[in-house]
Amino acid sequence: MAKEGQLFSTDAIIGSVIFLVAIAVFYANLRTIQPEGQDPFPLESEFLFNNIIAATAAYDRDHQDKLSFLNGSRIQEEQLTAIARFPEQDNYTFFKSLILGSLISPSVIADVCIFFTNTSGNIIPVSGRTGIGERPANPKILVEGAWGCNAVSERGKAAPECKLPYLYAREFRKPVIRQDARQQFQLAELHVLICGKEHA
Repeated sequence: MAKEGQLFSTDAIIGSVIFLVAIAVFYANLRTIQPEGQDPFPLESEFLFNNIIAATAAYDRDHQDKLSFLNGSRIQEEQLTAIARFPEQDNYTFFKSLILGSLISPSVIADVCIFFTNTSGNIIPVSGRTGIGERPANPKILVEGAWGCNAVSERGKAAPECKLPYLYAREFRKPVIRQDARQQFQLAELHVLICGKEHA
């Protein structure tokens, strides 16, 4: 007469429990990790650029110096030079609020850098600098091969990057027309690089 064997061994039961616990831990952690490709700055380029136009126009109405550097797709050089002085004068917080307004979630600490490139992708300086933004004393944004949005420009290739502790980066672009040193108009691209990290 044949003996019936044990249906489940203790080793198989323990192995199955460990496997199920591992899957449960994986799925529990999956919810706390930001999915790849999720945008920490969920806004459209045109919305950001329209906000810049509106915010600088509102500033102009209340102040003698004018900052409305973006007029549709045309750059106003005099106003661009005026707004470029803000980060250098320790007005970076105001500059950042003027550019970003309330578009960024309060849970994200963000910094911003505005810069221009020509049709070859090379930097078009703003007042001799790579771009506008970020405090010069503590650079964490790479634009032209050297750290700092406000670094002296070499007119090199643009290579925007956010340095740690930033965890997120988003670059917004807009085709524009700028005057060159000979007062001739040239096609350019306006870039707004936003670097961010979660509040601690």
